[in-house]
Amino acid sequence: MIITLLNCAPPEKEALPSIENSYAAVASVSMDYAVGTLSAVQLDDLSVQESISTVSGDPLVFFEDNHVWQLNRFQYDTLRKYNPKDLSAPLNEISLRPQGISSVNPQDFEFCAEKLFISLYDYNALLVVDPETLSIINEIDLSSLNHSDDADLLLELADMIVVENTLFVGAQRLNRQSGWNSVGSLIAKVDCEDEELLSMQNVGSNIRIFDVEDSEIVFSSEPWEDFSAGIYTLSFGFEPDPIVTAEGIFGIENFVSHDEHIFFSSLSTDYSEYNIYCGSSSNPTLLTTTQAFVTEIAQNENEAWVGTHWGWNNPEAQIPNITRYDISTCTQIGEPIITELAPYSITFVDHDTSN
Repeated sequence: MIITLLNCAPPEKEALPSIENSYAAVASVSMDYAVGTLSAVQLDDLSVQESISTVSGDPLVFFEDNHVWQLNRFQYDTLRKYNPKDLSAPLNEISLRPQGISSVNPQDFEFCAEKLFISLYDYNALLVVDPETLSIINEIDLSSLNHSDDADLLLELADMIVVENTLFVGAQRLNRQSGWNSVGSLIAKVDCEDEELLSMQNVGSNIRIFDVEDSEIVFSSEPWEDFSAGIYTLSFGFEPDPIVTAEGIFGIENFVSHDEHIFFSSLSTDYSEYNIYCGSSSNPTLLTTTQAFVTEIAQNENEAWVGTHWGWNNPEAQIPNITRYDISTCTQIGEPIITELAPYSITFVDHDTSN
């Protein structure tokens, strides 16, 4: 008997994103956050290559120093470094968990003075990492910034920005033993060269800090002292100046700006929906409302890329996607980019800077 085997060769693997074409690297997650993947969206034609490699269910992704970097957060505690031409496997990966610590929950990542600084939500220190060897070269202890009313003694170090070779770190200071209510947030000022705490300023409640086009500190806050909830700018050492304040604004987690226009999302006070606002800084208007969980607003020049997850309110009706908006005109650009998993973190890989 002669058996002829047809088409038995393995299918050709789909080409990885070419560095000749800039793309968006997207960390996506499943509905239950059990698993995540890295995907790529080509910027020229918006074609999508999903699930290039596997990551955790709580991932963040960044493009800095000609590489794609990826943090695996809660209970994973690792940092990965990728060649932007190949997202199928990292060049290197390290654990960010000190010996004897169950989890540090890394939150944010910044380059400063040719070093990597990583904030930790469940450990009162910043890690300093050599970007070439991925070895941890220092821990900057910030435990002196604890608040006496914070029973869990954790700072909840979160967002960071770099302004003129100085690192600014937001500490949310949430009392986990009292409903995760903030006992008063602060922003710490850290010298990147000497790797030491310079000063701090008490400001806001449950703050988020945003990396914007201008060299200034922009943060959001729940109501505190005599200040309303909203978005503020801060000159360190002075009182913050409001950009947007409103009694109904709550849980501002994403904010981008372009020229004189701003674009941000807020969570309704009953946690039922997200509101997306756009417009001039003096008069932003409600653009749309969604019951999906707005996971990310990433900026690519004048575009805001809004990523959504199924969320917790009527998830069966939601379709995870990335929707693009023109920040200057507050109009949607084209159709949403539909993805199998939910986009969770987005960074833009520019081929002009990664060769």
